[in-house]
Amino acid sequence: MNKQPVTLAELAKLVGGTVEGEPSTPIVAAAPIETAADGDISFVANKKYERYVDSTGASALVLSPDIPCTRVPVIRHPNPYLAFARILARLYPESRFLEAGVHTTAVVAESASVDRTAAVGPLCHLADNCRLGPGTQLVSDVYIGRDVTIGENCLLYPGVRIMDGT
Repeated sequence: MNKQPVTLAELAKLVGGTVEGEPSTPIVAAAPIETAADGDISFVANKKYERYVDSTGASALVLSPDIPCTRVPVIRHPNPYLAFARILARLYPESRFLEAGVHTTAVVAESASVDRTAAVGPLCHLADNCRLGPGTQLVSDVYIGRDVTIGENCLLYPGVRIMDGT
């Protein structure tokens, strides 16, 4: 977890959002809206979670412009899911899901290039001439097509598909 608090204003600037409420609100962690506590930030990207906006223990929320909230400070963003992903990267910069290396169930073409610090998880498939940069992680069941380059310190979650030449 990030030890130094980040202000809501800093996070809003990072994601290109606007702050409603106290911009100096300190944030130290992220949590689900249902279980968030003081110092946490959470978000709503799905209408079914709107019911928690008025009862969350979070210090701040990331919300789209159409979701009302006056109880806690808010970062307004047209895509709360994307904004929250960027906030997570700021709060948890060194998160690693896997150790470097290639899982025994992964399929890697002979012409593929995997940096020695990259991690290829279970059931991943790397096609001809693809390249994985330093620190990149393919968590599981990721497909990387022919002639695709994935840069440095990227994190691809289960089920991601990047097709040939993209």
